[in-house]
Amino acid sequence: FNTAIASCKRLYVNAGTYLLDRFLPEENQELIGIGEAIIKVSGTTTPLVEFKSNSKISNLDIRSLNPGQEWNRCDITEKSNVTIENCKISGFVDPDNRNSWGIYIDKSSNINIRNCYFDNNTQSDIAIVENSSNLTIEDCDGTQLHINFEPNTGDPINNVSITGCKIYRIDMQENDLLKNTIQNMTIKDCTIDIFCYDGADVTVIDCKIKG
Repeated sequence: FNTAIASCKRLYVNAGTYLLDRFLPEENQELIGIGEAIIKVSGTTTPLVEFKSNSKISNLDIRSLNPGQEWNRCDITEKSNVTIENCKISGFVDPDNRNSWGIYIDKSSNINIRNCYFDNNTQSDIAIVENSSNLTIEDCDGTQLHINFEPNTGDPINNVSITGCKIYRIDMQENDLLKNTIQNMTIKDCTIDIFCYDGADVTVIDCKIKG
């Protein structure tokens, strides 16, 4: 499967179930699922899924079959211009150490996540770490959609737009020593069950927040 997707710039993935050790799309590539296209990953080398720069992934159901794998995630690290659209991300679980995520974004820019559904991912469904910019999360949902901002260095997260999402929990953590590491964020037209705010430059517009 990975050999096939390495051979072309645009690939249509027919309905069916594909069992892989790892799912590794290429740079400058578009993958489009047709019907119910399910990608199941079960390897032991992490990250199990790695998205590359200048790529678009749409209409795929991506599932991890390896619970208990630390650093289990769909990884976007030091990448740019990535779009993930109309996808389902599920099963990225590490019940012991909790070091697993649905989508993990670090040191990346121009990342778009649209109309995606998340289920059964341990630490959070979408994690944004540091030095990332121009991030868009639109119309996403999940069984308990959890978005986590956790800057660990002084390199800020900036220019973030979250719109039209049904969010169970959102964590906006600030490094106590560095401060002001989340900048210019807008959350609009979202429902949020739990909002954990620890200081950040964020504007909230027309949202329903339960607690």
